[in-house]
Amino acid sequence: CRKGSVMATANPSYMGGGMSTSIKLRGLKEFTAKIDAKVDKMNMDIKRAVFALATEIGNESQDLVPVATGNLKASMDVTRPSSMGKNVKSEITYGGTTGKGEVNYAVKVHETTPIPNTGQAYDPENRQMYTKVGQGKFLEQPFLARTANWPKPLLDMIRREKGLM
Repeated sequence: CRKGSVMATANPSYMGGGMSTSIKLRGLKEFTAKIDAKVDKMNMDIKRAVFALATEIGNESQDLVPVATGNLKASMDVTRPSSMGKNVKSEITYGGTTGKGEVNYAVKVHETTPIPNTGQAYDPENRQMYTKVGQGKFLEQPFLARTANWPKPLLDMIRREKGLM
């Protein structure tokens, strides 16, 4: 038996008109170790692809973020992928604290749309209207566009990351 391969041998036995067979497997430990290594590699490939896809979605959202002070745009973060059971996640967030201060209005801005026909939007931090650069749903729109045919975007990203596309 070659190292790392599985070999089965059958020993038929005829007793009392019946037949029984026993199978002995050799090399199963090495074989399962190889499978485990492949699964670990595949999990790393998936994590890399999830992070790359999340980063691209985050970068696309940056072109859509409303800018009054620049703090909201500067607060974007993409977390490194983590896994829990069979789930892998990477979060794209806006808000929190940046070098320019607290950004606790990200959801409010994300959920607002400009006042029709004026190009104006409300800046909740300074409580004033400003000329709208960007749009509401700045994160939701690129996310929905990139994940519309799920899981194809992830599979495409894995292929691209591995140089298969």
